[in-house]
Amino acid sequence: MSVLRARLLWAVFVGGMFAAAAVSADDWQELEAAAKKSVARPAALQSLPVEALQVFQRAGADKSSSAQILNIALQDGRRLTARSRSGSAKSGDGARSWGGVMDGADSRYQAVVTIGKEASFASLLSPQGRFEWMAQGDKGWLIDLGHPSFREPGFADDFMHDAMAHGHGQNEAGARLDRSPRSISRVGGKASTVIDVLFLYTQGFADRYPGSVAHTRIEHLMAVSNQGLANSRVDLALRLVGAEQVAYNDTDDNGIALENLRAAQSVSANVAGLQGVGERRNALGADLVILIRPHDIEVRGSCGIAFLFENRSDQGVNIVSDGFSGWSACPTSTFLHEVGHNLGAEHQNGANSPQAGFGTAYIAPSRFNTMMSSFGTGNPNRFLRLNTFSNPQIRCGGEACGVAGVADNARRVSNNMAAVAAYRAAVSAAPAPDFAAIDDDTDGDGLNDSEDAFPFDARWQTDRDRDGVADPVDAFPGDPNEFSDLDGDGIGDFQDSDRDGDGVVNVLDALPDDATDAVDSDQDRVGDSQDAFPFDRRESGDRDQDGIGDIADSDADGDGVNDLSDSAMDLLVVSAGNDRILRFEGDSGMFANIEVIGDFQPVAFGEYGRLIWDAPRKSLLALAEAGVMRYQRAPISQAQQLLYPSLSAGSPSLTGAFPSGFARDAQDRLYVSVTSNADLSRYDVIAGFALPAGQLNRPQLFAQPTRDVARTPDGRLWTLLRDGTLVEVNAENGSLGLQLPGTSVFNVPDAVDISAMIAGPDGALWFADRAGSRIWRLQPASGARASIVVAAGAGGLRQPGGLAFGPDGRLYVASTGSNQILRFDASAGQLIDVFSRVAPGVMLEPRALAFAPSIRDRYPRDAARQVRPVLGGWWNPQRSGHGLEVARVGDVLAVTWYTYSDDGKPTWYLAAAPFSGSVWQGELRSYRWDGSVATSEVVGSVQLSFSSDRAAEFSWSLPDSSGTERMQPLIVGNSSETQAPTAAWYPPTESGWGISFARQGEIGYALLFFYDSAGAPTWGLAAGAFDPQRMEFDLLQTFGPTRCPGCPGVEDPDNETIGSFRFDLQGSSQGRVSVSASAPGIDWQRSESEFVPLSDSPTDAAGRPRAFDGQ
Repeated sequence: MSVLRARLLWAVFVGGMFAAAAVSADDWQELEAAAKKSVARPAALQSLPVEALQVFQRAGADKSSSAQILNIALQDGRRLTARSRSGSAKSGDGARSWGGVMDGADSRYQAVVTIGKEASFASLLSPQGRFEWMAQGDKGWLIDLGHPSFREPGFADDFMHDAMAHGHGQNEAGARLDRSPRSISRVGGKASTVIDVLFLYTQGFADRYPGSVAHTRIEHLMAVSNQGLANSRVDLALRLVGAEQVAYNDTDDNGIALENLRAAQSVSANVAGLQGVGERRNALGADLVILIRPHDIEVRGSCGIAFLFENRSDQGVNIVSDGFSGWSACPTSTFLHEVGHNLGAEHQNGANSPQAGFGTAYIAPSRFNTMMSSFGTGNPNRFLRLNTFSNPQIRCGGEACGVAGVADNARRVSNNMAAVAAYRAAVSAAPAPDFAAIDDDTDGDGLNDSEDAFPFDARWQTDRDRDGVADPVDAFPGDPNEFSDLDGDGIGDFQDSDRDGDGVVNVLDALPDDATDAVDSDQDRVGDSQDAFPFDRRESGDRDQDGIGDIADSDADGDGVNDLSDSAMDLLVVSAGNDRILRFEGDSGMFANIEVIGDFQPVAFGEYGRLIWDAPRKSLLALAEAGVMRYQRAPISQAQQLLYPSLSAGSPSLTGAFPSGFARDAQDRLYVSVTSNADLSRYDVIAGFALPAGQLNRPQLFAQPTRDVARTPDGRLWTLLRDGTLVEVNAENGSLGLQLPGTSVFNVPDAVDISAMIAGPDGALWFADRAGSRIWRLQPASGARASIVVAAGAGGLRQPGGLAFGPDGRLYVASTGSNQILRFDASAGQLIDVFSRVAPGVMLEPRALAFAPSIRDRYPRDAARQVRPVLGGWWNPQRSGHGLEVARVGDVLAVTWYTYSDDGKPTWYLAAAPFSGSVWQGELRSYRWDGSVATSEVVGSVQLSFSSDRAAEFSWSLPDSSGTERMQPLIVGNSSETQAPTAAWYPPTESGWGISFARQGEIGYALLFFYDSAGAPTWGLAAGAFDPQRMEFDLLQTFGPTRCPGCPGVEDPDNETIGSFRFDLQGSSQGRVSVSASAPGIDWQRSESEFVPLSDSPTDAAGRPRAFDGQ
């Protein structure tokens, strides 16, 4: 199940459509998984992670823009139905926009929909977050804005006034004075004031939205804005009078573009790419002029910028960035936010609004805020924005939606809208858009947003002291200054001088929230009383009490099995397209399993995902857009937030948003480059606290946004800037040394776009050039030009996104455009092979790479356990045709041995027993079937002695024979391990037979354990391409006259088709099995038998490895 479907647990989908034959509907059906793979994403969605998208096909012939219902049907039968409710706007080219609600029994969620000739767009609110819909032609995409790969850059510096731009004050004395408010009581009907808007768009926007799609997209932004005005009860409508392409660039900063757009309002202006704009504005009677371009967080610096109202028509302009830029998303409300500035509305007091008066946003921290709110990236309040201006005359969150004289954006807008509407005389005769207010229930808890104190959190509804902590979990629900009492002494933690109650006052307590300790001598976040090495920052535990810290100890639990391999390596890969880290076998390139999934954690591995194997800490460091994570890899990857996002509640945190690269040195220091701040910051790699020095940890160290940072073996630190410039940085004080301009380093006539930089073992810097699909090498100290080592497209290389040198000295390259890991001879630049062996669709848009030692002891802190055997099939390659199916139920290992009797007929045995350590043994049972019930008897014993997760010695004893042979996991697909729904499955209403199903990447196979006509146990095999919904395979039976236990096994077994097998999966815990097996002595017929898992799957449904026994 994708992340989107997991989030769409909406009761609203269960309801159907209202039967209204006279109302036109736009119907869409989600495509099956196999069909989705062949659908190309439109340009507007190319940078999005695949897992954040669901793909749909138009279900009906009705393509009319007059449709008043949008139906989006999911594969599992649920349905999104948006219905026109609040009026509409129709454009000259036939696009129609309307505000509406989602169908549902008790809850209503807002929808704003625009349907054009070639495309449609919708903005949907739901209890689980925000979603965008885009359709083009007969294909549609549902986009989950709650996906962790998206971050909104924010509106911290998104307005200017003339004093800021040119050093003089306002030229209209009354522009922001407290005048008598206009009426703001509008509920429905057409607005009495109309502001006409001219949109200009660039070639980049036209490429993203070809043909009439660009106009439809702009119409949708207008619709979202008009719905927001109606919700705010502001008597104003925005009317689109033009949407025209201009030749302005897509590469400069939004602030520069804003100044150029203002200059272009003069009819005599000659601004490059904006010639004639003044004449067009006059001809169309446009009060506001907007330039819209595709979002690019590195270039724009914001989602939008506008001039603050000063009653000057040349300042009736703003810049809007649209859509997605990899890991950053600009919301559809950006346009209305910037128009708000054009009308005098400002952010909350303290957010760049030092003289805002009454016209500011309303903020209810941790609960909700209004349209003009502004928060830095990483601040969770940024995701709690209602589509309304602050207005104390209406309600939101169970209180007035503003404060008279303080937070009243609606009044400020109402005061100034007539002046803006008079910037140009109206020319258009088109009717004004007609939208009415909608009171949502955004979180779907049964209480509308107007009365719900937590409109974005279905868990809570009340907060009587308005401190942002819900009454049921507030230790002081009547005190806005307190909400917690850690030591339970009745004194709130803010006032309590010793909040953990350990007798040491907070200011002297190194661990003020930990009552067990107050001293942390080595500052490693572990109190001295719990720290086995209180004066050694690198160590805190000694599990086996051998005097060697667990980090330095190769065998931390003293069980005789080293924690990590001395020779075998894993290759870890950021798969940005589905937001995870994958693990490959470092010698063969075979996909092993998913190491980390970012979907359900506050991390995401996008364009700037980076990896470092932190050998001194025996852990993996990962750079996510939110911060820096540390992963302990055994028994499964467990996350620790080393550095929290900038401005988040967590500590320690980064200096700014969107980290772009990191490097570690031998002194336990971590250097992080931050794109938004154009800086380089230094942190302690053990505890995460900042280590500022000189220019380090200060913003704007560089002239441009940063792309990456690397440390060469000689200790020199190099930062890569966006244009390819390389800057040497002093690691001790941040002073800048050698600076090599990108134009001289990468001196070629065609485009260069460096996506990753690493330091090679040869002391050189190596670069992945995604624009040129090539690899560069530079000895930076020489100041010479870089040379091309891997030529453009060599070996099928497409848009490289990550580099690493392997233990074999070869260069490994993440070919993002072809979803492959390629291995090259680093000296000759020649392709050795396509290293990655993985099923299609598993690795999407690979980027960062890191080699790490393979794990030997899966339980390095538990001397009683060492291995987690691969679940599924095991075999002996020297004796094919028989083997083991290994399953697990908690701490019990269940092993089914499928083999042959002395006459070569297939038979099977079962053993189950608790498992710990590395040796498992159990009683071997044989089964019989009497037509309705299975009986069993003990016929022998078996033992598995594991030397690793992937190797075991199998010993067995039967009445007439015994023996031993080596076993290893069976590999039939492009994966060396197995994934859900791998498990033993059985029918609860007819126990005694069942299947062992295993999935390895794109291949699924089932061992069917059943009975012949005489009731003797027999088995068959069915295998083919895995499908998450239905699999139909031939059923084969194998005969092994020389493969019985104790037989010499000199001949390969024979097989024949004896029937068919079908497995219909219904999620991860239900299925239906149909079997038709007919052969001499065999007649087993079952139709759609209900099956459930008897054992645990090795992964969850998303592919994340599952822990056992709490590990």
